[in-house]
Amino acid sequence: MFKKTLRIPFLIILIIGLSPNIVSAKHLTNPTFNLSKIIIDKISDEVQFYNEGKRTYELQVYDSAIIFFTKAIALNPKKAIYYGYRGASEGMLKKYVEALSDLDKAIELDNHNSWLYYERGQVQKRVENFKAAIADYTKSIIIDSVNYDAIYARGFSNRKLGNYNDGLKDLDYLITKSPNKYWQYYFERGQIYFGLTEYAKAISDFNVCLNSGQIKQKEIIYAALFKRGVSYAITFKSDSAIADLQMVNKREPLESSYKYLGLAYQQKGDSVRSRECFIKSIVMNPKTVDTYFYYGRGEYYFGNCKKALELYTKGEKLASENQVYSTDHFRYRGLIKGCLNDTAGALEDFKISIKLDSNNYSAYVSRIALLHSDVQYLKQTREDIEQLIKIFPDKKQLTFLYTMDAIYSVYIGDTIQAEKLYKKAIENAHEKKGYTYYNLAAYYFYFRNRVEYRNAIIESLQKSIAIQKDKFDAYKLLVIAYTVIDNDADKGCETIKKAEKQFENTPEIKKMKSIACNGKAGKFKEIKCDYITISDDELLKPFSGAFSQPPNAQLTERIVSLMQNVH
Repeated sequence: MFKKTLRIPFLIILIIGLSPNIVSAKHLTNPTFNLSKIIIDKISDEVQFYNEGKRTYELQVYDSAIIFFTKAIALNPKKAIYYGYRGASEGMLKKYVEALSDLDKAIELDNHNSWLYYERGQVQKRVENFKAAIADYTKSIIIDSVNYDAIYARGFSNRKLGNYNDGLKDLDYLITKSPNKYWQYYFERGQIYFGLTEYAKAISDFNVCLNSGQIKQKEIIYAALFKRGVSYAITFKSDSAIADLQMVNKREPLESSYKYLGLAYQQKGDSVRSRECFIKSIVMNPKTVDTYFYYGRGEYYFGNCKKALELYTKGEKLASENQVYSTDHFRYRGLIKGCLNDTAGALEDFKISIKLDSNNYSAYVSRIALLHSDVQYLKQTREDIEQLIKIFPDKKQLTFLYTMDAIYSVYIGDTIQAEKLYKKAIENAHEKKGYTYYNLAAYYFYFRNRVEYRNAIIESLQKSIAIQKDKFDAYKLLVIAYTVIDNDADKGCETIKKAEKQFENTPEIKKMKSIACNGKAGKFKEIKCDYITISDDELLKPFSGAFSQPPNAQLTERIVSLMQNVH
C-alpha cells in the first residue's frame, strides 16, 4: 500500500518537468500502466511530445508513442517527421490503413527524407504489396545510397516477387559492404540462390549464416536448416540432407521435410525409410502434388513400376488444370512407361520432354536406353546420340558418345562414318583414350578380312594396352589378332604371357596360353570381349557385312551408367 500511495505523486512530479523523461521505461513495460493516468495536458511543447513519442517508439510501446505523436501533430500539423513516426508506430500495430495515410502525408510534407520512404516501404511489404514496397525502397536508396536497411528490404521484396536477379544484386552489394559477415544478408541471399536453383551456392550461404553464432531467433535457424537440407537432397548429398531435415522435424514435423527426407533415403537406396517418409508427408497433406511424383520416381528406381505409375497418375489427378509440368516430369513418366513395356507411351513422353527443353540431355539418354536394343529404332537412336554430342556439357563423355555413334553407324551399314566417328572419339578422349583405341580395334575386327585393316587392328590394340594396361579384353583380342589373322603364333604366345604377368592366372588365361603357345589357332571356340563375341566359325570365315544384332549387354550397362550420371 505504501508503494501504491507514493506512485501517482511521483509520476505527477515527472510530468511537471522535474525529470527529462516524461515516462520511464519501467512504467512503459509495466502491463498495468495506463498512459491516461498521466496528466498529459501538462506538456505544452510539441518537441517534448515528439521526444517522448520517439523514446516510447524505440522502447516498442507503440500505443503510447501514437498518443504522443498525435499530440505533437495537434500542435504542429506541418511537421513531416511527426506523421512519419506515428505511421511507423501504426504499422507495427498492424493498423496498415492509418499507417499508409500518415506516411503519405509525411512524404507530401517532405519528399526528400530517405527514412520516410523506407518506412512506407515497410508497411507495403507487410501487406505484401511488394511492387509498391520496391518503389519506395528505391526512392529511399536514391536519397541515401548507404541506407543498407532499404537495400536489404528491396532485395527481400524482389525475392518474394520472384525477381531473383534483382534481389541478388542488392544482397551481393550488402555482403561486399559487410566485413562482419552479417548473417541476415547471407540467409537472404541463400534463399535467393535457392529460388534460382543454384543449390551449391545456397548451401554455402546457409553455412555462413548458421555458423555465424549471431542468430537468436530459432525460427530463422530452422528455416535455414530446412532450405539447406532441401538443397542437399536435390544435389544428391543425402547424408547431409537427412541430418538437417531430421533436426527440423524434431522441432516441428513438416510435410515438406518428410517429402525431401523421402527423396534423400531414396538416393541412398533405402526403400523402407523412403516410403515411410513419403507416406507421412502424404498423410500430413494429401494434396501436395509433387510428393506423389517424388514417391513415384522412388518406386521406379526400386523396380516397382506399376506402383510408380499409380502414384504419378494420382498426382496428376490432384493437380489443377493450370498445372505446368517440367521437362523432367515427362521424362520420368516416360521411364516408368518404358519399364512397363509401354514403348509408344514412353516415346510420346520423351518427345514432350525434349520439346519442352531441346537441350535436356537426360531425355535423350532415356530414349536411347529405351530404344537401343530395338533394330527398327536404330536411326532414331543414332540421331539422339548425335544430338547429345552437340549439347552434352561434360566433354569427358564425348569419347563414349562418339563411340556409341560409331557403333550404331555400323548397325545401319554406314561403315565409313563409323570409322570417322571412332577417330573423333580418340581425338576427344582424355583418360579414356586407351578404352577408345580398344573400341576402334573392335570395330576393325569385324572387317578383318580386309587386308588394310589387319595392321590397324594390331596397332590400335597395342596403343590401348600401352595406355590402359588393366584392360584384359585388349590382350585377348590382340592374341587372336596375332594367332588367327596374322598367323603369328609366337607373338600371340608372347602377348598372353604378358597378360599372365599382369593379371591373375585365370582359367581363361591358361586356356588361351595353351592354345596360342601350342599352335592351336582355331580352337578358341568362343571368346567374349566388350562388344564382341567371337566363335571358331567367325574366326575361320570372312566377315561379310554390318552387324546383325543390336548392342550387347555391355553397351546397355554403359547407357544405364550414363543415365545415372545425369538423373
